[in-house]
Amino acid sequence: MSAFISIPVLAAIGYIFVAMMPAEGEAVESGFNLATVMLFLLYIVFVMITSSFYQVVIRNHVFSHMALPDTAKLNSDIRFASLLMLRLTNFLAIVCSLGLAIPWAKIRVMNYFTQHTHVATLAGADAILEQATSETNAVAEEAADMLDIDLSLG
Repeated sequence: MSAFISIPVLAAIGYIFVAMMPAEGEAVESGFNLATVMLFLLYIVFVMITSSFYQVVIRNHVFSHMALPDTAKLNSDIRFASLLMLRLTNFLAIVCSLGLAIPWAKIRVMNYFTQHTHVATLAGADAILEQATSETNAVAEEAADMLDIDLSLG
């Protein structure tokens, strides 16, 4: 599926790059020119599109088949268009703020993933919680006694 998407995109990038090349006999400027900048930006957008598509497909598939037996079932309902828009706006914010928006962008991504991840607890979850709270561990009690340090300030 991704080959059907990537081949036309790469062909379009190549066409744009060739169209921006200087004609025969024109002087070629050294350094960055408009074609280089456009090619770089198209490459970034292409990587965002393909990585967003890949992450949506893999994450939704893995989370829909992930479950703890008799305890919980997980689900993810991330959509390609919304994840792509999130990444594009984060990229623009980071570029326009000269990198100062990186923490803000990371929080937005984590917030998006947590809003679109669902955990359904099943009847067996209560039995696990009861078992964990009813068991007392002698090693844990002794370790707590060993690390108990009495500090007196007087």
